[in-house]
Amino acid sequence: MKKVICKLVAITLLFTMLGNFKYNACDAETQISIHQAETIIDELNSTIKDNQEMILMDVIDEGNYSKSEIKHFNNKIEEDDFDEAIDYLKTISDNKTDEYINKEAAVSDIEDLQEQEFINPSTGKSFSSVLEVKKFFETQGIEIDDSYYEICRKTEQIKEANSSMELSQLIVEVNDEIVAKDRKIFTWGDNVEASSLYQETRAQWNTLTDKEKSLVIIEPRKAMATKALANQAYDMTQDEFGYNGLGDKSDGFRHGVWNALMTRDITRAWADLYATAHESGKTKKQLEKKAADGYKEKEHRKMDLHNNAVGRDVINWYDTFLNVSDKKLKKRVKAKLTNKSSEIYWLHK
Repeated sequence: MKKVICKLVAITLLFTMLGNFKYNACDAETQISIHQAETIIDELNSTIKDNQEMILMDVIDEGNYSKSEIKHFNNKIEEDDFDEAIDYLKTISDNKTDEYINKEAAVSDIEDLQEQEFINPSTGKSFSSVLEVKKFFETQGIEIDDSYYEICRKTEQIKEANSSMELSQLIVEVNDEIVAKDRKIFTWGDNVEASSLYQETRAQWNTLTDKEKSLVIIEPRKAMATKALANQAYDMTQDEFGYNGLGDKSDGFRHGVWNALMTRDITRAWADLYATAHESGKTKKQLEKKAADGYKEKEHRKMDLHNNAVGRDVINWYDTFLNVSDKKLKKRVKAKLTNKSSEIYWLHK
């Protein structure tokens, strides 16, 4: 009898060790360190700065400014004095241009991004919660993934409970919470529905790059809208082509439409930031591997980044959802489907 008990204890301990090893290995795959978080923040800030300069130059190029005004503005940009460049541009611009500058070009780093308003088109006021964003898009007939909503909702809760926490630490905390929550439910969950949701949540989380995860944590409401617009772009592609392909014309169209939607409905700065983050994360070795269509991952990445930018550019700086309908937006993107290097291109038929 003692031998049987000893064997049972040994087997129990063995399975416990294996279980711990499994989850520890899993944690290692999804862990984000403070150092990684700080590096990601620095890289995102750099992207925002580059985008800020591009937006300001677009305003100058498309505006009716004198040569002396343009020269004075360019001098400020060359001196890397963006605040003075923005202030000067606002003094020589009309009210509509001022609104755009405040909305887009005034965002110079992550801190500015977090303070930026995200307006609900149906109320004219800022979205108050992830739930409000979800409900808004659902009223537009756009489906929202429960697992992605759960990620954004949980992130919002943690941010509100830790408002004074450093952003790098917050990124680590949210990532750990999603992993830990899933492990707890998966191991001990007596509610099958809850267990299934958290497994889906964790699976959804792990499809995101580290930069995407960080942006979800920085701006959960905009991230919720981004996912809704990605779903809308998928549906629009399905309607147009009858399928969603990889590396082909439908793929180029989908990326273009997604970025155009984000630029119109959120901001150009956010669209550039998130779409670029979506294409990050692969090592040089991974980029050399072939995708399902036989083309290398680096070729897909180059194509996607290019088509993303083309999609953003079909939305003018003065465009909003009020003057550019989904139908008009789609028409603009379709006009860029030429397979020319300067417009939307694809790798194969």
